[in-house]
Amino acid sequence: MIDMLYTVPVICSDGTISYLPATRLWLIAVVDIASRTILGYTLSCERKYNQTDVLTALRDSIMPRVKIDFSIPGFKYPENGGFPCFCVEKTNWAIFDAVMLDNEKSHLSHDVVTKITQKLKSSVNFGPVESPEVRAIIERLFQTLEKLGYHRTPSTTGSNINDSRSENAVSDAIKYRVDYNDIVEITEYLITVYNNKSHSSLDGRTPLQVISERINIAGMTPSIANEQMRKVVKGLTNIVIERTVRGGYKRGKRPYISYEGVEYRNEAISISNNLVGSKIFLEVNPEDIS
Repeated sequence: MIDMLYTVPVICSDGTISYLPATRLWLIAVVDIASRTILGYTLSCERKYNQTDVLTALRDSIMPRVKIDFSIPGFKYPENGGFPCFCVEKTNWAIFDAVMLDNEKSHLSHDVVTKITQKLKSSVNFGPVESPEVRAIIERLFQTLEKLGYHRTPSTTGSNINDSRSENAVSDAIKYRVDYNDIVEITEYLITVYNNKSHSSLDGRTPLQVISERINIAGMTPSIANEQMRKVVKGLTNIVIERTVRGGYKRGKRPYISYEGVEYRNEAISISNNLVGSKIFLEVNPEDIS
């Protein structure tokens, strides 16, 4: 959970705009153990991140990235781009051999485990319960990002409830109108800085230097997704649901299915009255349910 608040603009009944504090964001990051490189990430606005957020982070770490346009003065990408996909071409569409997760419910969900093992053909390694020291790399990563940036913002909540920096977090978030896009840009920038920051555990080298040496010099080429696997990766967050076809001649309605309170039809179902009463499976993209 990011130690920083942001606001959401709300239009009042008189037409004015008020900025209200929102719940803190979750950062889900995917890190390569060997090089400490952050491969990809996602931000979640939910009170508790879910399985879709986990799968989105995994997808983001496999697919080639698109650079964002920074609006915060002074923010820009380093010369090497700050991510492996920009400076090491062989990391584009690279698939993991294994994914290490802790025992959060979102990680243990059947959808996450099935898609990692059956679709990505990777293994899953769950750490022992209530033993965060086993995942020390990710814990240290978050501490570094907080020190590099989140704790330096006016809307920071600090490291704990007794931290004096959290006293004016809500009022400052409203005063400076810190919004979601600000956190997006700060997070993107901090990760590029982290990937180019030297680590004592890497003998003073940066994560991007190590991953470049491993692949370009040592010849440790990762497994690259083929065209079929790339389609699988793009649809990694899709949800499969079961629905009953309703309507038909007797009800005077073209056949349809309901999803999230809305009726959907297409040419195939509309002309197939024999499907009424049957159950069909739908693959839904949660980012665009149309």
